[in-house]
Amino acid sequence: MATSFRRVLLCGVLLLSLAASATAGPFDLPRLPDVGDIVRDTLDLKIPDLSRILEEPPAVSTSFDDAVTAVPFLDDFEPVFTAPMSQLPFTGDGAFIVALPGTYELAARSYCLHAGTHGPGQGEGYLYAPLRGGLAGEIQTILDRSMAHQDIDQSKIQSLIWAIQSRARISELAPELREVADVLLTREQIHRLNGGALGMVPEELFDQAFVDVPEEVRMVLEAEARLRERLQQEVYDFEALEDVAVLAGDPDDEGGPVIPRGRWSYDPEGFFVRYMPHSYPHTTVQLYAPDSFAVQVDQTGRITSITTRQGARLSVQYADTAPIPCPGDDAVMAHTLAAIQMLGADGSSLELGASDDDLVLTGLPSGGGRFDGDAAALYTAAVETKQQVQELTTQVPSASSDPELMGNVIDLAHLCNGLEAMAADPDAPDITQWVNMARKAWASELHLLLTGAGESQFAQASDGSHDGVRLALLPWTHTPVLGALGPPPSTWLAPVGNPDGLPWFRPSGGAATPASRGRQRLGLSGGSYNLPDFVPDPRDDDDDGEPSGEDGKPTYNRARTSIKAIRRGKMAIQVLSSPRAGVAKGVGFGIPNYLFGKILDFNFDTWGRATQALGGDPPRTDYTEMALPEAIDLPVLSAEDAVSAEHAAALNELARALGDTLAVVRAAQICQDRLGGALAAGDNDWATRQAAALIDYKHQAGRGMMDISRHLRAVLQAVENAGIQDLVITVDAAEAYQGRLRTEGFDEEERQAADLLGIGDAELQQMLADRLAADPAEVAGSLMDDGRELADSLWWLGMSWSRLPSAEGHVAEPAP
Repeated sequence: MATSFRRVLLCGVLLLSLAASATAGPFDLPRLPDVGDIVRDTLDLKIPDLSRILEEPPAVSTSFDDAVTAVPFLDDFEPVFTAPMSQLPFTGDGAFIVALPGTYELAARSYCLHAGTHGPGQGEGYLYAPLRGGLAGEIQTILDRSMAHQDIDQSKIQSLIWAIQSRARISELAPELREVADVLLTREQIHRLNGGALGMVPEELFDQAFVDVPEEVRMVLEAEARLRERLQQEVYDFEALEDVAVLAGDPDDEGGPVIPRGRWSYDPEGFFVRYMPHSYPHTTVQLYAPDSFAVQVDQTGRITSITTRQGARLSVQYADTAPIPCPGDDAVMAHTLAAIQMLGADGSSLELGASDDDLVLTGLPSGGGRFDGDAAALYTAAVETKQQVQELTTQVPSASSDPELMGNVIDLAHLCNGLEAMAADPDAPDITQWVNMARKAWASELHLLLTGAGESQFAQASDGSHDGVRLALLPWTHTPVLGALGPPPSTWLAPVGNPDGLPWFRPSGGAATPASRGRQRLGLSGGSYNLPDFVPDPRDDDDDGEPSGEDGKPTYNRARTSIKAIRRGKMAIQVLSSPRAGVAKGVGFGIPNYLFGKILDFNFDTWGRATQALGGDPPRTDYTEMALPEAIDLPVLSAEDAVSAEHAAALNELARALGDTLAVVRAAQICQDRLGGALAAGDNDWATRQAAALIDYKHQAGRGMMDISRHLRAVLQAVENAGIQDLVITVDAAEAYQGRLRTEGFDEEERQAADLLGIGDAELQQMLADRLAADPAEVAGSLMDDGRELADSLWWLGMSWSRLPSAEGHVAEPAP
């Protein structure tokens, strides 16, 4: 088509030239019309928006040139444990409140922001870059608002983003996409998008319209033009859109920089972040929120220890030999290691001896030094790290130029490199978590350098007391131990969170950006509440009540069924405990004590309901108060009232664990509501404190879930040991139970059990409504099987929540 069009055009130009030469003199030749002008004028008649299409700035302009905060020194930092970011409190407008430091992971929904390019490749790194462009604000609004509308299919959100990228009219989209736009965009944004829409480009004119455009730009313009056409058809077809927007295969090798998968970047909000796409709609996001560390040095400037907030400590011992100066660089010395000692927060310890080849450098390298032997590689690595940090400081406006802070960063890098060299010995024990601890301390000190904050800002002592409660997220301070000789060793502290405001992470604020310009930029949303994959330590099937089955196969995602399993499990207990339902006098799990069975029933019900409510409740105005768990005193079941003494003991432990966990979850609920109140009032200080307490209570509740799981399995085992192989709930029994509730409501003993658990009338009425609405067919089945499912799912959900960080000591014991 293009060749034919150009031949016709050329013939027309030649004819015009010959006609003009018949009247002109030999040296007075007329100016020939420019072929490009004629092509452009002709196309403008057919495509009125062509000039705008070619000249319009992109909706999203973020490119690899904007990815300027990479941190190559952290390439070897692979967190052993990550907490589920999706379980952090959130602001309601697209941000997670990272009120406690630690490493987090998000199974994020991601979106293609670069139609007409290839999807993520295998092994390629993606870096943080700020989301920029003429319509970046509208796209970020979609990403943020989708977090609160998880019922909207991801493919429709992606289609709406492609519509904005291609500047299609929202008013002309298919009805289902217009509905999504009404939810995820403001009226003003929709009006703007309709006003800035572009016209159609017929596919038969693509070759002419984009003939002078560079190939990579041409591919994008063509894709956007095709998207506009398909989006404005009456029938919505996502697969047809995806075929246009996402190219198959790999782009041509451009010979550009190679970024390893999993490289960290510094987010100017104060976090270290990395992106690992699995496909363009699914990306794992990992976040490190800088923690506090106490780092001690001796009189010669050597680091002698690193201590965490929780009390884990890495101690470094040096040989009694003179330091080795670096030829050509007097500021750098090499020191021979003698041993490293590692003390875990749980009291575990490990000591690793060193050889004469194990070295640690000190000093800020100039780059002109030349070590021999093993020290040469350490020096080269230090010079590269210094260059990387200096480049990073030029990209972060708040960065400090203090040479002392730079020296602290490099000295920690020296120690990390020395530990890495020791860990590389195949005969050495695994010290990954200790090397990670050193690298996190390095990252925290780098954060201190990049924020331009001095040590004094974070080393102010404060008891933080308020009505007997230690407030969450106060600076952690360390009192140096005085040396026997000379002045005390110096101590530096990295900051905790953001002292100036609410510490939040907004996934949508940065685009995951590849080095290859032929691959997609990815927009991120926190809208996915899936929990990250978790591979547990190997264990035996009979290991202390832990779940059985294939090691490593269960994931946190499976644990999301826990609440449903809880509700089914408690319903089964209730049905089997009712003599009026025609069941033998046994109660749930073989408990022949009616009131105790009701207590367990309501305990499961209330606990599950409270956990569900952590998604957010109406805000409370008393947000300047901190909630404490309130003890729940329950009666004790005697051996005569159970199937066996073993059974009674197991049931009492189960009731205790349920009561303790319920108390913690209820306190978490109050923190959630007060957090909403603080956010509504714009009180970031108290919002941070309530958020930190909420995270800590979820951590405690996670440990409680694992405790419940163990005791629930012990109850099941005790029942089996007593010769009861199964307890079955029939549909008839479930229907009879609902019939009794429908005509009589809860009886006196049920109300007594509810009162013991602190369940109010309103909550009790909601429980009654839920039970009446339950499907008897779903309630029916094996109570033993339900119990095992419940124990397994509780274990995995508890494992997830227990990974959330703990606010050490922020909750005091209730006053007597």
